[in-house]
Order: sequence, then C-alpha cells, then structure tokens
Amino acid sequence: MARRLLGADSATVFNIQEPEEETANQEYKVSSCEQRLISEIEYRLERSPVDESGDEVQYGDVPVENGMAPFFEMKLKHYKIFEGMPVTFTCRVAGNPKPKIYWFKDGKQISPKSDHYTIQRDLDGTCSLHTTASTLDDDGNYTIMAANPQGRISCTGRLMVQAV
Repeated sequence: MARRLLGADSATVFNIQEPEEETANQEYKVSSCEQRLISEIEYRLERSPVDESGDEVQYGDVPVENGMAPFFEMKLKHYKIFEGMPVTFTCRVAGNPKPKIYWFKDGKQISPKSDHYTIQRDLDGTCSLHTTASTLDDDGNYTIMAANPQGRISCTGRLMVQAV
C-alpha cells in the first residue's frame, strides 16, 4: 500500500512482527457487568443446597467457640485462552473445621468424578480445578464454594475461551 501511494522507488516497507503472545494462561479484568453477574451467581450458590456425595470431609462435634467461618487466602483469577489450551483455576481456603469444597460452572455443580475436570485439594488449603484441553463449551464462570458449620463463602473466576 505504501509503495502504491508514494511510488515504487520512494517507499521502503518494513515488515514488523509483533511479539507473539505467551501461550500460557492470560489473566484479564472482567467488566463491571460481568462482575455483577459473578456476584449474583455467588449470592445464589451460597444459599442453595449442594450435592454432598463423595465428600472427603466429615464434621464431628466441633465446639462452636473454636470454629471459624471459611475465608479465602487467595482468590480465583480470570483467564482468556485459546481452545485446546490447558487451564487451572487455583485458590487457597482456610477455616475451622476444614471447609468442604464444591466447584460450579455457570451455577451447576461439577462432579468430583468428572472426566473433563480434575479437582485437587492440597494439605495447605490450595484447591484447584484443571482441564488439559479447553473447548468452547468451557467458556463461562467457575465458582468455588467453601462451607463448614460456621458459614459458606464463594469466589468466581471467568474463563473466556477463544476459537483458534
């Protein structure tokens, strides 16, 4: 185009390539509209019943005076990735007694026995939800809810999956 406008002899065109984006997960900021939707999802989940089949944590008679409601030491982040890429949502939760953990995608509970997602929980309270190859269907809001007899708390991370 520059050669056509300036003449073939007077224009030198350089081909400048932008540096390639990292292939790792890219964190991004959600809009205020998306944040309102996330807050609504969390509000509803914290008040809804959950499927407790397969829970690894059983509550005994824990004295209420020693109890502490769950809280997040590290919350979920929002990611924008291309389909086929792996993604891992990670957070750290604490509380006494040790909170039960539930994962949701767009308000629907994810089964711990899911073939598509791998759910993990470490001794230090780090919880993760991982998929090795994201599809366009994985686009959505992922919420983790922690619950113990003292209360429930949740946080949400947005995953935006772009077609290749």
